[in-house]
Amino acid sequence: MKVLHVSDTSKATVGRRGYDLFGGCDAEALECRYLFDLCRDLPARGHRVVLVHGQPAPGETDGRLISTAGANLPTTVRTCCVPELGCGTAHGRMWAAARLLQLIREESPDVVHLHHCRDPFLMVTLTRLVPTVRYLHDCRSVCPTGLNVDSSTGRSCERTDLNSCRLWCVAHASYVRGIGPKSPGRLIRRFRRRFQWLSAHRQTTQLTVSSDFLREALLRRGFRADSVTVNPYYVRLPGRPLPVSTGEARVLFGGRIDGTDGLDHLLRALAGLNGREQFVLDVVGDGPARPKRERLARRLRLSARTRFLGRLSPELLDTTVRRARVVVMPRPYPEVFGLDGIEMMARGRPVIAYDCGAADEWLEHGRTGFLVPVGDIDRLGNRVVSLLQNPLEAARLGLSGYESGKREYSVSRHLTTLETVYHRAMVWWRRSRGYRDATTTSDSTGVSASTRRSA
Repeated sequence: MKVLHVSDTSKATVGRRGYDLFGGCDAEALECRYLFDLCRDLPARGHRVVLVHGQPAPGETDGRLISTAGANLPTTVRTCCVPELGCGTAHGRMWAAARLLQLIREESPDVVHLHHCRDPFLMVTLTRLVPTVRYLHDCRSVCPTGLNVDSSTGRSCERTDLNSCRLWCVAHASYVRGIGPKSPGRLIRRFRRRFQWLSAHRQTTQLTVSSDFLREALLRRGFRADSVTVNPYYVRLPGRPLPVSTGEARVLFGGRIDGTDGLDHLLRALAGLNGREQFVLDVVGDGPARPKRERLARRLRLSARTRFLGRLSPELLDTTVRRARVVVMPRPYPEVFGLDGIEMMARGRPVIAYDCGAADEWLEHGRTGFLVPVGDIDRLGNRVVSLLQNPLEAARLGLSGYESGKREYSVSRHLTTLETVYHRAMVWWRRSRGYRDATTTSDSTGVSASTRRSA
């Protein structure tokens, strides 16, 4: 099968940000990482891959097939630059659609897989030309704020339609919570753009999401149940879980420090221990709220026991994880999955997280870690202390997390489900256009070999 991957970020950006997840990333970096992994893993299963990316970095060849040297991609992956991808002007959007149409005619892909795509017009155009699949990584397509939180209650939003969303909900997230643009004009444009994205995604042939939490949010907003498939992320497991440190008691926090991180909750929980346990807190990651969190640590008199490490290389990150006894992820806003937690479980570390969003889908309470009610700082601190004082219990939870990652989040399981989605997209696309040969025999991978080239 030939798959055409489309992302309006540059190849250099994909290569540079692809593995910068645990340690300060945003949703765009997560999309880049996922794209980068698929371009490496799909050819190993016999698929042909073409990567179309946006504006090139300096030194890259404009608009031509460029070399993948230095990008850690297989030599069989063809890459092509379309500089107009992601362009905000109407002229640029038309040029991008024309260039992609030309590439589709030249390459004749079985399916187009959309990744980071900010242009609803382009999504709709591609859906009409060829079977399309889109992996949604966050709530930006179903919530104007991107948080899926009701600003009046602070809980997960249960509205059934974006038409019931209010502009002041977006303004509340920007001005009160400090998330999003402050300019009124940008706020209104952001609000309108979410509606355009929602309409475009409803027309996409197939959508894949990482959790039932996001799937239910899509179904509440009118998406077809047969068009949304849950396919969690996958991680590469080490040969064996890292042994739990029995030396200095270290707590590890990681992620983007952007105001929704929950690091302030963890600092207050640790400050409330009143000397019951000696510990060191390692904070891995960066973001706009880091200076505020550093001031909070000084105000709580934790600066001597808190290390803000910033972004780390993979080697230094492994060393930091090896020293940690427990990983804490107290994000008070619903997350659609929690890949950071899965990666820490895959390394044999127990995880403590707030019980919101999709946390209960990947974290088994009492088996791979602990779930804590959102905002319960006392219980959060008690759970941290219990694992710091009991290394054997931490090792047991870490081993269970490693086995769970090996069973539920393997590469082969994710790619097998993705191949099924590709096949379903091709069959549904042909049926919607009146082709009678939509049900064809499948090859050994379960993917049709003849359902294509009809655009």
